[in-house]
Amino acid sequence: MKFGEKLRVEGLREWRYAYIAYGPLKRQLDVIMDAADEQTQEENQTEVARHRVDQLKMMFQRHLDSEIVKVIDFYTVMLSSVQDMVDRLQEEHDDILSRIRAPDLPTRSKLGLIEVRQEKWRAAARTAMSLFEYITLNMQALRKIVKKMVKKVNPLLPSDFVDTENVFEIEHPTEPETKLVQATFLTDEEIRRMEAMKEHKELKEVHQDIRTALGQLQSWMNWLNDTAGCSNSPLDQITLANNELYESLFEPGSLGSTIEAPRAGRDNLPWNQVASNVSEFEPVLRELRLATIKATNSARLISVTRDWFESQAGIFEMPPSPDAAIATSLGLFLNLVDTFLYMANYNLVIPLNNQFCEQLGVSHSVGGIIVGAADVTAMISAVNFSMWTNSSFRKPLIFSGAVLMVSNILYSLAYDFWGLPLLVAARLVTGLGNARALNRRYIADYVTKENRTRASAAFVGASCLGMATGPFLSLPLSFIPHLKFLGLTIDNVTVAGWLMAAVWGLFLLIAVPFFSEPKAKAEALPQHQRNGGKDRVYDSPVLSTARAPLLHAVEENGKMEDRDGRHDSLMGAVDGRRSKKFNMWVDPHWMPTIATILLLFLLKVLQQGAVSSFPIYGDHYQWTDKQIGMFLAAMGIFVLPVNFFVGALSYRILDRELCSISLSLCLLGSVLVYSTHTYHFIATWRYFTGFSVIYVATIVLEGAAMSLMSKVIHPSWARGTFNAGLLATEAGSLGRLFGNAFVTIIGGAVGVSTVAEVVIFGDVNYGVFGILTLCVMAFTMMVYGKLAV
Repeated sequence: MKFGEKLRVEGLREWRYAYIAYGPLKRQLDVIMDAADEQTQEENQTEVARHRVDQLKMMFQRHLDSEIVKVIDFYTVMLSSVQDMVDRLQEEHDDILSRIRAPDLPTRSKLGLIEVRQEKWRAAARTAMSLFEYITLNMQALRKIVKKMVKKVNPLLPSDFVDTENVFEIEHPTEPETKLVQATFLTDEEIRRMEAMKEHKELKEVHQDIRTALGQLQSWMNWLNDTAGCSNSPLDQITLANNELYESLFEPGSLGSTIEAPRAGRDNLPWNQVASNVSEFEPVLRELRLATIKATNSARLISVTRDWFESQAGIFEMPPSPDAAIATSLGLFLNLVDTFLYMANYNLVIPLNNQFCEQLGVSHSVGGIIVGAADVTAMISAVNFSMWTNSSFRKPLIFSGAVLMVSNILYSLAYDFWGLPLLVAARLVTGLGNARALNRRYIADYVTKENRTRASAAFVGASCLGMATGPFLSLPLSFIPHLKFLGLTIDNVTVAGWLMAAVWGLFLLIAVPFFSEPKAKAEALPQHQRNGGKDRVYDSPVLSTARAPLLHAVEENGKMEDRDGRHDSLMGAVDGRRSKKFNMWVDPHWMPTIATILLLFLLKVLQQGAVSSFPIYGDHYQWTDKQIGMFLAAMGIFVLPVNFFVGALSYRILDRELCSISLSLCLLGSVLVYSTHTYHFIATWRYFTGFSVIYVATIVLEGAAMSLMSKVIHPSWARGTFNAGLLATEAGSLGRLFGNAFVTIIGGAVGVSTVAEVVIFGDVNYGVFGILTLCVMAFTMMVYGKLAV
């Protein structure tokens, strides 16, 4: 059966006007195909012909977008209708409960009341089931029409001609490695509403309400049959001890919820227990559950992805409303400058490490601790700044500038006073000034969608430029003569600190008087900031207290023992399932998120370990600090074009495939640097090649992993104070710390003074890096199928 016929047969007749107009869209697609064929047959494919095809594609997409909006609007109306229906039925529970408790009402009349209520709840279940099926059919229609568009005509992609950054990504139901991409002109608000329909969280809550209510009604009926002595009733032949049936009907994992353990009322009436009844309501619940699963699976295959640079900047939230988008040009500029200066500050010390260590009389391997000390406090400051932004942006930004100015003064003073302890303390203070979480959140919370793409790209660019500028400064600073002034040493090492302190002082002179606190009122702020980042993206679809007066009554009546104990075995099983400890490492919903965090951690370990050990190798290759600085600066500048390249590839290659390729290249780089001769350095070209392969591969891996995280991140980590952006920052900081610390530990253990020691140091260093890469590759392969986005 063709899908158009399927849509006509399976769709509700009374809702036929509300489904995606699959037939007209298909006919419009045929027109595009004819125009494309005419264009290819022309000897000279004129610009006019190409323009006509492009215009037809845009008209098709706008038509499809309008159909999607129509579907979303209808879903919203029907969802409200079924919620109202359930709310009215919930309000009737108090009345029926009091009537069932009435001693003067005959049992047969009470059973009749329950049967009437059951029929009403079954009617609500059928309406909810129809709405789930509505989601399924429309998601299938969307997937099939986009598939036809992409396969038969070149897809519409974001470009200068197509003014949008949003794209549909369609996954094949049986071939997860297949990904189709098509641009869309849906607004951010429409995308938000579409995501809500895809998740259909509120409809799942309705499902849960119906499921619980029917179970309660059946429990009341069972109790009335028991107390009336109806021992021959078929209802008594169905017990709650049938765990297998109960599991099939009410499996918590299927809907992300758990069933509350039953409680008995004061009069031993088990009016909050959930019963299972094969002959009466199991069919409708089975059908409702199957409809829920189909809708969830169909919606899962479609996603709308936003701009590449937003994911690179660690921004996964939807843009703020126009009223809340109050970022100023100066405010955005200062946040970008803060990002740039911090990255320059962090990397400035790397090419100067050897000279500083010689001045202090310590091993070159201690350079890893000097660089990595900033990462220890950076992990703390990331959380603190993210929490601080719930109440203020101005104060933490000024605090960041002041702390970093102090850290650079301490860095320069360490050359003449207190040596290594003061130097490490200075780097610890540097980490406290890491305000990248604040800079990222300013963009996410207050920059409009129209400007957020450019702002995100600027954030990525500022970070890359800072990474390059820091080492590059070692070149002009190398011309500073060595002299004394007021008892302080003035040379290329100390001037670096004084220069950065002066730059941070200038930053403060601008930020203090001119950076204005965002004047957002509570109602204008993004939702995740209004409630302190505690908004729940995926709530368990359980009865809320506002819509479940019965559950309120249970809590008020307290706990009583089960009258006849016949539910003990089942509820023991349920409680046993609920008492199991949650382990996100093996939970299928969390494993993709864990994989992306591991990838971000690994790439920083490899990148920072290679960079921190570079001066050690450079010293034995007789490279000067200027040469080391220039090479690292070139690598830093290389980050930005590689990110652009990966962003372009992301529309054609799956992110998981880019991650796999990058991991393989990291392993190859580690093998190239590994030496099989204890007393001989590897050739310069080999080390240079291995280092470059690792560095470039980690850049590609970072781009792919951040993009992948934006798509597979668990919804509870997608926004708020402790969001994916913060987690990415923490994973990166921990990776840098591990890489730097490992260089110091291995260098201190084996030494780096002789050729043999450096060779052993490199073999251990890159050997462990290779083993870590293999471990992360193994975990990634375990969840490879779940990363197909």
